[in-house]
Amino acid sequence: MSADVYGLNVGEFLPGNDFKASQSESGGWLASQSFTFLEDSLNDTTFTNRFKKGTRLIDLNPSLPDFWSRVYLEKTEVSSQKGPFQTISAHFAGYAGFETNSQNPQPTFPTYALRGGLRSRSIIEHPKVAALFYTMDRRYIQGAIDGYYAWDSVGEVGRIISNDDTTQISECTAVYPAVTEGDALDFFKLASAGDITYDSPTLFWTKSWDSEVGITKAQLALLGKVDDNVDGDPPTETGRDWRLNDAYNEKKGELNRNSLEWELSERGGWNAVKYDFDE
Repeated sequence: MSADVYGLNVGEFLPGNDFKASQSESGGWLASQSFTFLEDSLNDTTFTNRFKKGTRLIDLNPSLPDFWSRVYLEKTEVSSQKGPFQTISAHFAGYAGFETNSQNPQPTFPTYALRGGLRSRSIIEHPKVAALFYTMDRRYIQGAIDGYYAWDSVGEVGRIISNDDTTQISECTAVYPAVTEGDALDFFKLASAGDITYDSPTLFWTKSWDSEVGITKAQLALLGKVDDNVDGDPPTETGRDWRLNDAYNEKKGELNRNSLEWELSERGGWNAVKYDFDE
C-alpha cells in the first residue's frame, strides 16, 4: 500500500468536523470527536499510543482552544470506512475553562435530591408498640414474633399460650389488662399470625457532584454513622437524624462522578451506641 493515501500517511490521522461537548449540571464535561486514519496504522505502536486512555483532547486535536486542555480521553471505538480508511470514535471527560492549583481548586457544582420510600421494619419498632406503657405488652409481642407465644381464642376472651407445651400463660383479662384491648392486643394478634413487619416511610437525601478527586477518606469514615453536618440543608424533624448510608464514585478519565446518600431515622434517632461514635 502506498505510504500516502489521499493525503494520509500510515501513523497519521485527521480530526473530523464533529467535535461536540456537553457540561453536566454537576460541572463536569463530556466530549466526543472522530478521527480518520489508514487501517495499517493500527500496526504502528506510536500511532496506537497516541490514543491511550488519559491523553489530552487538545493533543489529539490541536485546532481546539486551550479551554479544553483538561479534558482527557476515556475510551475509543474503531469502525471501518470505504477503502483503506477507518474511524476512531473517541470519548473524553474532564473539566474545561479553569486553571486550578492548591490555592485555586476546581469549583464544584453539587446537586441535591430528596427521595421518599418505604423500608420494611419489625413491628416491635412500630411507633404504637414503642409507645406501649406496659413493658410486658412489648415482651409478649416480641415473644410472639420469636414464636414463643401465640394467641388462642377462647370464647370472646382469648388467651396467650406458650408454644412450647400449650400451657395457658394467663387469661389476658386477669393479669395484663393492657394486652386485652387496643394496640397491644392488635399487634400481639398480628405477630401471632406471622405478620411481623410493616412498611415504614423514610427519606433519603443525595448529594451528587463532579470533581477532579473522588470520595475522600473523611467522607468514607462517616459511612454507616450519624452525620450532624449533612451538606445541602436537607429537611429535618425534631427527634430524627441523618445517617450516611451510601458512597459512590465513578471515574471517567480524569473526571470523578461522586455521590453520597443519607437516610433519615425513625423518631428517636439512630441508635447512638451503634451509629454515633468516633473510631
